[in-house]
Amino acid sequence: MHSHDFHRAAPFAGQRVLVIGSGNSACGVTVETARVSATTDISWRQGHRIVPEVSLRTIE
Repeated sequence: MHSHDFHRAAPFAGQRVLVIGSGNSACGVTVETARVSATTDISWRQGHRIVPEVSLRTIE
């Protein structure tokens, strides 16, 4: 399935999920499916560093 066709994580509940890619869409799908799936793995062609998003509300 392409990320364009991803609308909800619910159909992946309890399943093993593999997301291929490192773009914003792939990372978004990974986060959403990880909340409901048995396992979620992400596959990249090369190494990347992940920097968590930080809200200004969190810092205050």
